[in-house]
Amino acid sequence: MKNIYKIIFIVFLSLFLISCDSGKKAFEKDYVMFEGKEHVFKKVSFQKAYASLTSKKGYQIIVFAFDPDYYECPYCMMVLPIINEVALEEGIKEIYYLDIYMMRKNRDENYLKLINYLSSQVELEKRNGLDEIIVPDLYIVKDGKVLAHHIATFKDNDGKYILNLTSEQLIELKTIYRNMFSLKKS
Repeated sequence: MKNIYKIIFIVFLSLFLISCDSGKKAFEKDYVMFEGKEHVFKKVSFQKAYASLTSKKGYQIIVFAFDPDYYECPYCMMVLPIINEVALEEGIKEIYYLDIYMMRKNRDENYLKLINYLSSQVELEKRNGLDEIIVPDLYIVKDGKVLAHHIATFKDNDGKYILNLTSEQLIELKTIYRNMFSLKKS
């Protein structure tokens, strides 16, 4: 009888580990540049992302970005490796990644729910007079409250996000992420 319990335990443990790894593999499918490399990203469903944002217990880091199969966002391609580098340096184990491209394009019910929640805590950018999540957008959330978020890179004098960062801007962006990740320790 003991052996059957061991077998059941091993099966459940294996299924658990596979399910944990599947989010990482799903992220790598979207961002193939991370395939086979150490990274902190785990692709999650809208339900999982929303539950983690609104949970009154716990701490979560989440990044909203676009799946490059739908739309190749140059800012996502540039910034996600920087976020990963700093997260690994700071000992961050996991960052949820939610692809919002189709949700945002269609302004579907889930996107509007997300907009409603986020805009109650932070000022979102406006596009055509409507609140919009601009990607990539990194959030630090604790007990259902947004502690910090940062969109893309920096804006130039015309209000457009800068794609080609200077070395000083890259250092500044990494500092912003380090400061954000340090909120987990406080």
